[in-house]
Amino acid sequence: MKKRVVFLCGNRSKYGLAHLAPTIREFSVDAIVIPDKERWRIFRESLVGEDDSLVEKSYLPRIKRTIARLVKFLDKPRTELSSDKEVLKTPTAENNVPIIVAHDVNSQNMLDKIRSFNPELILCAAYPQILSNQLISIAKDGAVNFHPSLLPKYRGAHPHFWCIARGETSGGVTAHFMTDVIDGGDIIEQIPFEIKDVYYSELYDKIVQLTPNLVKNVALFFESSSKKAFKQNENDATYFKNDREIHHRVFWNTMSSNDIYNLIRTEKAFCFFGDRRMNILRANLKTMNRNMTNNVQVEPATIIDIHRNGFVVSTIDTCYIEINGVSFRRMDVQELIRREFIRIGVKLG
Repeated sequence: MKKRVVFLCGNRSKYGLAHLAPTIREFSVDAIVIPDKERWRIFRESLVGEDDSLVEKSYLPRIKRTIARLVKFLDKPRTELSSDKEVLKTPTAENNVPIIVAHDVNSQNMLDKIRSFNPELILCAAYPQILSNQLISIAKDGAVNFHPSLLPKYRGAHPHFWCIARGETSGGVTAHFMTDVIDGGDIIEQIPFEIKDVYYSELYDKIVQLTPNLVKNVALFFESSSKKAFKQNENDATYFKNDREIHHRVFWNTMSSNDIYNLIRTEKAFCFFGDRRMNILRANLKTMNRNMTNNVQVEPATIIDIHRNGFVVSTIDTCYIEINGVSFRRMDVQELIRREFIRIGVKLG
């Protein structure tokens, strides 16, 4: 018998939406809760210090289309989205899957609505709000969060960025019970994998790819009477706040070559070329260079070599960063070289 669930879905997140289809397949979904636009604005402003309230994003039609594509997986026909942020009602409400648009999922009104479904489980993926103890205690079998790291490492925000930036060689996805400790509850299921030399977009794709397996394993966990969750080792726990622009800047005079290479793999790294921002998209770490002979000494961030597909930059240690992918004034690295913007001896900022 499938567990009856209320699913809190972070619908502006590709990672959050990746859980929608497998959740509908593996569980009996009584309701889907999505945040309203203002909640996403509050979330973004608190994490990255930016206000996107002026950016119009039509996310209601997007989730409506997503649900429509998933009709074949549903045991119940879908309902249409309403604009009044209420539980959707139709003449045959018992045969429909309500979608609730919530501003504050912890409000008494929302707690009462979710409680009215009498769910056995609450599931959560990429929801942009910390859930209250009142909310996570509604379901008799608990509340489960899906987190894109190998907990207890990289609790908190944007773990797939931080595990690359910090040079981890392994990552994973985790499903865990929710408690008043953020990402600290007992682990239900984990899927580990290697991430050495992996770039952010590749890691994200891997996380999305493994999401159906993780959701299915969670369903099997609750169907079994023998499976047990296990406690996280607090000695191994790390916690990160969301990355901001300052975390994306390459500081050539203080960061090691490994640190720079790992930051570039996040696909958010940037420095300055002249007085203009240069986004660094791809790079390799090199231990030797043909020009660094006869005890030549150069400052960090100096361009020391140029070849057809990239250029090489010195660092504070004995390794070099070979940059072969950039975005600069709408030019890629090959055009920069062809037009002779890149010169040996020039320093990046």
